[in-house]
Amino acid sequence: MNDKIKELAEKLQRLADGQGNENEKMNAKRKLDELCKKYGFNTESFKDDKTSLRTFKWKDHNDKTILGQVITKVLNKMIRDISIYNVRVRGNLKPKSIGVYLTDSQYLEILYLYSFYSDLWFKEQKFFLNVFINKHYIFAECQPGEDPKRNREEEMRVRSALRAMQDATPHKAITHNTKGEK
Repeated sequence: MNDKIKELAEKLQRLADGQGNENEKMNAKRKLDELCKKYGFNTESFKDDKTSLRTFKWKDHNDKTILGQVITKVLNKMIRDISIYNVRVRGNLKPKSIGVYLTDSQYLEILYLYSFYSDLWFKEQKFFLNVFINKHYIFAECQPGEDPKRNREEEMRVRSALRAMQDATPHKAITHNTKGEK
């Protein structure tokens, strides 16, 4: 499980069971219940290793790959050593979700890391597309006096990525008649 979530849940449990005033106890209990509901676990589940089938949905191939890598990271096993079940939605031939037997803490950690890395991948894809467009000059030339806005740190990151990408030039397949000749 994500250490931060687990620490928060344990801290809230101590506050709810502790010797503070009643308002603090009730507030901690309410927050703990919200956390348990949000991530689908109970406070007793931290103490046992009971597994249950948990399902995860993905959007596309890259998302599925990230999910698989996160599962292997959390379980510390190769993907071939993990029993993963395809979950099919009625009427859809291709499954868009999988099931894995996990403890509650493993499930929480996978949810957290999957969300984190999926969001990061989305941001990196946008960056990569920008670098790709710049590397291959797929844009209109700036007019004299125009200066595209980009901060210095972003500019250095783009330049570094530009150097890492391969050079490729398309061969011109269509020529344009610029003189009006037929």
